[in-house]
Amino acid sequence: MAVGFDINASASVTPEVEQTVELTSEWKYYSIGPFDMNSVDYPSFGAGTVLAFDPDGSGDFYIDNLMLREGEDNITIIRDSWITPMVCDVTTEGAISPQYQLGCQEYTDQDDSTWYLKSFRDLCSDDKVGCSSYFTTEQSDSEYIAVYNATCYNTDLSGGSWLLADNASARTDCHLYTNDAGTSFDTTSPVLCTIVAGADSCQFDLDGWFIPEYKTLVGSGDQNLYHISYGPDATFVAPDSSLYAIYDENLACSSEGAGCMELGQPEFTPDNSKVDSWQTVYLLNDPDLYDTILCGQDELFCKEWDTQADGTWYFKDPISHTCEYKTDVTISGTTYSGWFKNGTSEFCYGTGVCSEGGSTCSTDAQCALADAGECLITQGSYLVGGTDSGIWRNGDTQYSGWVGNCSAEYNGCSEFVDPLDMADSEFYTQADGESYFYIDNDQLSESSLLSSQRCNGQVSQKEGCVLFNDGGEVGFDYNASATYTVSSHADELLVKLHFRLLTQLIVLPPPPQQ
Repeated sequence: MAVGFDINASASVTPEVEQTVELTSEWKYYSIGPFDMNSVDYPSFGAGTVLAFDPDGSGDFYIDNLMLREGEDNITIIRDSWITPMVCDVTTEGAISPQYQLGCQEYTDQDDSTWYLKSFRDLCSDDKVGCSSYFTTEQSDSEYIAVYNATCYNTDLSGGSWLLADNASARTDCHLYTNDAGTSFDTTSPVLCTIVAGADSCQFDLDGWFIPEYKTLVGSGDQNLYHISYGPDATFVAPDSSLYAIYDENLACSSEGAGCMELGQPEFTPDNSKVDSWQTVYLLNDPDLYDTILCGQDELFCKEWDTQADGTWYFKDPISHTCEYKTDVTISGTTYSGWFKNGTSEFCYGTGVCSEGGSTCSTDAQCALADAGECLITQGSYLVGGTDSGIWRNGDTQYSGWVGNCSAEYNGCSEFVDPLDMADSEFYTQADGESYFYIDNDQLSESSLLSSQRCNGQVSQKEGCVLFNDGGEVGFDYNASATYTVSSHADELLVKLHFRLLTQLIVLPPPPQQ
């Protein structure tokens, strides 16, 4: 930009006597001159003269604290009356340098500390005093980006969709890349995680690098990465970055409080499908602990439960997602018994209408998506015999998390099924057997029986030592039908008496219902 004087200013002001300065994006101190505006060379210099600024490009520029100094043509001084101290001509290292300390002054900073300075490089406004450079660490020891709980999906053997990942038939390594069709993995690329049998995906972490999300979007990214997803479980930790801030000790916190954040803790409607409200909580967000404190969306509500007899179990906390057993509940003129939502007369499993708008629903979430209030259940969807409201169990296809409450007196109540106790018209592989319900406690132990009444782990239908399926256990160890057959034909198979008590039980894959 050119700066100088326009001797006879007009509508278009252009410096006639000028010097050039180079503007930057920062506040800086500029000094130009001197200009010798003597009357011989510039006889018109006077009332019509203006100080002019002529930028060499477009855009705005800002000027502050403009100062003009006029020098005298003749200065009268007393000879040898001014003596410059030697200290003004010495560098900070002690070397002789004329006028080196010229302009040095005493300053006091915002902390009342005294400084002796000269030749400032830049200027700033008073509201920027104390500004310093820092690094934001994102509360992580690593300076690089990190991703936790990203999802790697299995390939799609049908090809082309990338949205219908196949369930793995065995443990399967999920690689970084697939082929172009998404039908198989590129096994030369890194393994991200391992998919267990029966699942269609696994989760993995990335430390120090990540895959840009736009590259994983089906239809617009890299088709070799379509099986990678940053779903609701994924959590990102940003890399360190520069930050310019003014330190204020009144705003400082302790290192123990670093990472403390205000968060919203959701409270759900009774069916746990819709957030009803939020409660403010304050928690320490420490990415260095993400390996142990993060969980997936499917693990939401999971808690540890201790029992008196069977140790520790891990189940999802139903919160208010519970049902209770009732009798003589009248709905629309019909009397029902069975399981109903806690504190209501709504079927534990059923359908109904949204409270606003009347559209069909089975969960509060369906109504929330349409901004139609809550779901009012009016029809039972799991009715046994037409009037007995049932409740699905974990493992049933229709199970959606509703849990049945029981009183303390029924603690340990279990179902024991004799798989071969069936009617003459039923077939072994199709019958459910006969169910018996008992409190599974010490009274079922053989220790309370006479020695002559004990089975001692042996099996024989004729002797009354039979096999039951314990509804509280997962999987089966023995096959009742095969064991009974060997017992009844022990004379031929084992050279023993008919219906002999068998110590060695027959272990075979059981039919599906056992």
